Amino acid sequence: MPIDVTLGSDPKKQPQQEVKRETVDTNVMNEPTVNPNPTPVNPVPPRQNNVAHGAPVLDGVVNIPPDAPIIILFGPTSCGKSMGLKRLTRYLRQSGEYQAIEPERSFRPSGDTAYQADCDDFNDFITRPTKAAGTTGYMLVNVIEDGNTKCRILEAPGEYYFDPQNPIRHYPNYMHTIIAAPNTRIWCIFVEPNWQDPQDRMNYVGRINALKPMMQKNDEVLFIFNKIDETHFVITPGEIRMKQAIDFVQVQYPGIFNQFKNDIPILKWFKKYNCGFVPFQTGLYQPGSDVYADSVNDYPTMLWKAITKLL
Repeated sequence: MPIDVTLGSDPKKQPQQEVKRETVDTNVMNEPTVNPNPTPVNPVPPRQNNVAHGAPVLDGVVNIPPDAPIIILFGPTSCGKSMGLKRLTRYLRQSGEYQAIEPERSFRPSGDTAYQADCDDFNDFITRPTKAAGTTGYMLVNVIEDGNTKCRILEAPGEYYFDPQNPIRHYPNYMHTIIAAPNTRIWCIFVEPNWQDPQDRMNYVGRINALKPMMQKNDEVLFIFNKIDETHFVITPGEIRMKQAIDFVQVQYPGIFNQFKNDIPILKWFKKYNCGFVPFQTGLYQPGSDVYADSVNDYPTMLWKAITKLL
């Protein structure tokens, strides 16, 4: 189903406490050409993993319970995926609407000691007031509501999604298992202002374009514009100049929405793209320190509302 762009306005200033939405309608006809060569997606042969020293097993078999959608946090290293999971988990737990936000231990075999250790550490990671320390292993997290799993959130090392030093790096085997699973997937694709250099951003767009044909027809895509606080599009926290923010992303990441154009003649006049867009901020960080403060609740509120509309 085509979806609009999620607007980031302050819910307190909306008549029915609803976040407004509008269609992406910016002009992309004159954007620079994206590298037409598709990203190779064939799996590499299984490699040996030193789990005794904490290396995550990325090529082995994973267990994907089929009873709930999977929210995939997709993006390169240090783009905010781990902190996004942390901020969203803290917000959902504080809301009191969900019985549990907890790791899915059966995702990996018990012999994967690195994954089981990450599960053991999950609550400490969520509660401690420090930012994530670089690249971590992957984690499948259950969101439990009324005794049922509402959805599962997958966070994984960014270099296996997109590595600027190796932009056509093969996906690990577990990614192909997830893509082929019967679950609906919501691909939450992270972007941020002024990330790396223009060629890296173009290569990232190429990676996304190559991923699109791998998605199943019921999959959904939500672009997360992280670090919105570092832009001039913020009017007040949670109130965003959305049209200008979308235009900015299109300029910095040329062609990033092209694969999601709505080709249905009747609908394309109202909804140009079959993807969502939401601004986000994980927190406030002090230079030279690992300590941070959570962003205002407006940002995880907007993100969770955008996700739940796609479930």
